[in-house]
Amino acid sequence: MSLSDLIDRACPRPAYTIPERLRHVGKPEVVAAKPSTIASTYTPPIKRPDPVAVAIHAADVETASLTRAVLAAVAGAFGVSISSLCGPSRSRAITYPRFAAAQIMRANGVTSVATGNVLKRDHSTIVNATASANILATHNPEWLARRDLAANAVADWKAGCSLALKRLAHNPKQPFQVPKCEPYPRYSGQSADAARDLRKAGYSYREIADRLNIKIPTVKYLALYARTGR
Repeated sequence: MSLSDLIDRACPRPAYTIPERLRHVGKPEVVAAKPSTIASTYTPPIKRPDPVAVAIHAADVETASLTRAVLAAVAGAFGVSISSLCGPSRSRAITYPRFAAAQIMRANGVTSVATGNVLKRDHSTIVNATASANILATHNPEWLARRDLAANAVADWKAGCSLALKRLAHNPKQPFQVPKCEPYPRYSGQSADAARDLRKAGYSYREIADRLNIKIPTVKYLALYARTGR
């Protein structure tokens, strides 16, 4: 027996115990498996759509389709592009077809605000456009014929027949020719009296210019001519 064995028998070593705070050191970490997701028996309540919101959405969709049809019909009837109708141009070759588009939209129940949003114009501009369209309808037969052609195409489209609308889109008419204005300063006293009477009736200078087929500065000159009696 060796000396170390004799010492171990005479003086036994105390049993070593691992402290609690160190027992996890060196051991692989065991991750507990997540419990399987159990299907819940709770069913959320069905969200029913608001009937008012549904009606507004349907009206917006119908208005958008109608305005697109009006723009296509007017563009084909007057020989202009849809982008020019909704663009910034204020030439009479574009504003006259724009008057027709505004009048047809208003006649089909589109509000003036919605019409202004489509044509990128203010509400008051649409009101003036419809008033100018009524004046043009009585003094410009060619404009009236083209306006009626576009209006009839829109009416057929609303009835379910889009043949006339497609025909105008694929075969547009010749561009609308605005009649030339009379030369500036010589006018008869009859034109001056007409300008004065229309101004008293509440017509704007632009409406008088469209009605008498003259320029706006000429209308102001005629009104002054009628007041001074020269």
